[in-house]
Amino acid sequence: MSFSSFHYFPLAVPFFLALLFLFGLLIILIEIRILAYACTKMGINHRYVFALLLLSLLGSYVNIFVAEFPAEQVHSGREITFFGMQCVIPLVGEGPRTVIALNGGGAGTFDGIF
Repeated sequence: MSFSSFHYFPLAVPFFLALLFLFGLLIILIEIRILAYACTKMGINHRYVFALLLLSLLGSYVNIFVAEFPAEQVHSGREITFFGMQCVIPLVGEGPRTVIALNGGGAGTFDGIF
């Protein structure tokens, strides 16, 4: 097969990108419609759904500190027996701590181990 028999339609990539854009827009519109329906069922006017989504997105960058649990003492650099096998615990400089915070985007978060 020679290269002259291949046909390349140069507009295929822009059309494909336009299709992906329209598909993404459709998904966004469906999601907003579903969220608007859910907010209407909760008694929130559908006009404020976009504002609520935007405020939730902006508020998700804010974490309000609630509590911090200190790190437990880590026994490092010693040899232990675990199910009959000798294991060496690796050296740890500072043990992890646990932080609990409230997220401004509307959900309480457990930020886990830091």
